[in-house]
Amino acid sequence: MDRDRHLLLARTRLPGGSRWLALDLVGGERIFAPADLRGPVAGAPGAIVVAGRGEECREHPDGGLVVSEDVFWSLLEPLGAAWDAEPLSADSVEAETTLRQLRRRALDGVRHWRVRDEGLRETCRGILRGHRPDLNRLLDLLDAMPLPAAAGESAETATGTTAATVLEPLPHDPDGIAAWLGSATGLGAVYGPRYGARWEQADMARAVAAALGEQRTLMVEAGTGVGKTLAYLVPVIAAILAGDGRAVVSTNTRALQQQILDHDLPLLAPLLAGKRWGLLMGRRNYLCLRQRQAYLSRPLENFADAVRAVAFRLWLDDSAAGMREELADHPLLGRDVAALFDAADLCLPGLCY
Repeated sequence: MDRDRHLLLARTRLPGGSRWLALDLVGGERIFAPADLRGPVAGAPGAIVVAGRGEECREHPDGGLVVSEDVFWSLLEPLGAAWDAEPLSADSVEAETTLRQLRRRALDGVRHWRVRDEGLRETCRGILRGHRPDLNRLLDLLDAMPLPAAAGESAETATGTTAATVLEPLPHDPDGIAAWLGSATGLGAVYGPRYGARWEQADMARAVAAALGEQRTLMVEAGTGVGKTLAYLVPVIAAILAGDGRAVVSTNTRALQQQILDHDLPLLAPLLAGKRWGLLMGRRNYLCLRQRQAYLSRPLENFADAVRAVAFRLWLDDSAAGMREELADHPLLGRDVAALFDAADLCLPGLCY
């Protein structure tokens, strides 16, 4: 730690330019403006500098180390390693604001690294040991650097409703469901001040609930802004709660799929009584255990192989289902998506997820 007193996050100021701006993640929010990164940074001897793209990392003669952002974010944010590569603004205030935003993200990543299983962290260190440059210097610094207190939790939940919200129970009959969608103490309590009753939405929900109850097909056409998604999700939830079953919602577009998963279902979570939801895709979208083992067992011939091996293990630790789309844009593992997910032969059913 005596030598590694600086961890600088650096980016260029102009597209294609050589003007750099760097913020020290260890020493508060001190700003540096190095002329270039080919040598030591004045005022930060032996600094570890995070800058650039790709897998390449290099050492400076003074003991400093340059680590690419691709490698850095793969270590700290395996599920969010794809980063915005835009250079900093030419405006100094905007540039420094961007760096401070990245600092908060990086510090959250350091906290995440520290709470990982100790065995996994030691495995990562062992994989990197003996390769040059020595990336364990960065991991040592992540373990030892002082961290400010994490920001406190907001009093509001992710849905925007507070813990004190009184939510009217969801009825199970079609008329009751329609009334709930148009009530200030029903859907209105979920939305809060943004709520406005949509009677077309309530009419559609009544029809959906009736079709579910009678186990028949229903085709509905409704204009933009009616709230079609909630008009079928709420009756589906009511049916699940009444019968203690499961439901599948098939969407025509990935955008609607993400809307349901990221917005609508979290919004309706108070109704679900602890029931869970998830994304279900075709089998080629999930990592096969045999492919997983083959990747974990491959020989590591150089630094780039070792870094990808570490990134893969950290992704496995964070991934809930081992989904292909999580790696599609990964800066280090994206090139290996075909090797991981496109098996030449069919998987053995007993060894698959």
